[in-house]
Amino acid sequence: MDKKYTRFYRLSSKTGYHILAIKILREEAGALTLVEILDKISIMRKLTGKTPKYTLSSSLQRSKLVERVGRGKYQLKEEYRNLDVEELQKKFTKTNSNE
Repeated sequence: MDKKYTRFYRLSSKTGYHILAIKILREEAGALTLVEILDKISIMRKLTGKTPKYTLSSSLQRSKLVERVGRGKYQLKEEYRNLDVEELQKKFTKTNSNE
């Protein structure tokens, strides 16, 4: 098992594929394939659903934080590489207007 990713075991099992993929891409220097990202996510949590690969693919394609750099390869956009994941979540999370 890759020691680099063992610290993520404390995350909730409800942590979505998108957030986990952002954390992985932030740790990596270059682009990763969809399968590589999914393998690292499977270390962090149990994969659920019938087609987790397509769920992750759809999430990454719609993401404002990730860019596609090749067929099935993704990386974090340049302007977001130095931000913490918590800062990224705050920046792109919709706020409730009732609060």
